[in-house]
Amino acid sequence: VMLLALTLGSAAISSTLSPAMLGTFVMFGLAAVKAELVLDRFMEAGSAERHWQWLFRLWIGVVTALLAIGFSIQP
Repeated sequence: VMLLALTLGSAAISSTLSPAMLGTFVMFGLAAVKAELVLDRFMEAGSAERHWQWLFRLWIGVVTALLAIGFSIQP
């Protein structure tokens, strides 16, 4: 239910936020939250050892940041 709510929220935000760039960054953030939920709940990373949990979260953060930076520097 939470993934569905975040997906619908992304769709609503993309059509309502005035600066398109801001909407895109909010959608990247929501996608990161969704990735965390999938890793934690469906892939059971929440029961992994602490260093793996930290690494998974770091990976989500780095990938999200790289996508946001790559999107923002496009002409």
